[in-house]
Amino acid sequence: MATDFTITHFYRMLQSHVAECADSSYSCFVIDSSGYVVMHDTFVDASDIAGVEDIHITTKEEGVAVDLISRNVLSKTACVNFESLKLHYTWRVSLPNGHLEIDDNLKIREVPNSNLFVIIKRIGFYDGNYDCRCST
Repeated sequence: MATDFTITHFYRMLQSHVAECADSSYSCFVIDSSGYVVMHDTFVDASDIAGVEDIHITTKEEGVAVDLISRNVLSKTACVNFESLKLHYTWRVSLPNGHLEIDDNLKIREVPNSNLFVIIKRIGFYDGNYDCRCST
């Protein structure tokens, strides 16, 4: 079973189900189990589809990605593509307890019965320049 709804509707649902997402002190976004951003507050105002497709957390939220990598929540795995004889990398998100809370600055919650995770970050906490060195 699947469903289709607008990005705006998806973001409003997120705000109504996760209290912090409606709080102006926080920014919320959703990633899948490979680290791809499924919903971000900036997607609501995107003018074209290219601005919301195939965006990885390592490029959209570099500071959060660096923190998750350091905590072994986001990990990179290598495999060989035998057709091209090149190394290929994939990312995996793993939350052993289904959630992670780092003070009031970062919270991650698994969405039950899905491959999605809601990330709640305090606005301004991860601002700055990060040298992620974790391109997809």
